[in-house]
Amino acid sequence: MSFAIHTQFLQERAFRYTNQQDEVDFLLSMGLDTKAVEEIIEFLRAKQEIDSLDMLLDKPFKPKPQLEKQKLASRYSDGSIRVFYSALERETAEAEVKHFTKKYLMQHPTRPRTVYFLRLACDFYGDVKDLREKQNGWTWLTHDSDYAKCHVVAHEAVEEGLDGLLAPSARRDSGTCLPVFKRTAISNPKSENVVSFTFDPSTNQFS
Repeated sequence: MSFAIHTQFLQERAFRYTNQQDEVDFLLSMGLDTKAVEEIIEFLRAKQEIDSLDMLLDKPFKPKPQLEKQKLASRYSDGSIRVFYSALERETAEAEVKHFTKKYLMQHPTRPRTVYFLRLACDFYGDVKDLREKQNGWTWLTHDSDYAKCHVVAHEAVEEGLDGLLAPSARRDSGTCLPVFKRTAISNPKSENVVSFTFDPSTNQFS
């Protein structure tokens, strides 16, 4: 499948929610509020006692042989491609992470549970193709579980040397996801805040 879409240079701020559960759970157990938790996490990063913000950009690009072995796939990776998933809007990044968090929590739907993420912003500079113009014809771009054709597109993007793709969000109408294939395309990470979501299995909703 060759996607004949012109390549364009993109310079945008991108957003990602990254899991901070272990550190935050420990700090909250001490009776601290989320603002204090955020300040302590930033202090620990400065002391290099937990992952720095640059390391949070690095992590998705590190080799993960277990993904290929277990055949764990995401929308733009069959396990053989490293992808930094982000979005152009905070709201889209939130909708995406809530969806996958709900899927995980529904495996053990016994009680309400609060999860914590760091909302991270970074700069993206690189060559992309915009898949949004194909959304009406390529309905599989937002299919809930069949990622096979998205994997083909991702492999072609990597072979062409693209830094990322602009793609329609499957979780938020008019939202734009930015899967990034090269670490060199993202920089200048900034911590925005610690965000909490409480999922109630009895209502199947977050608060």
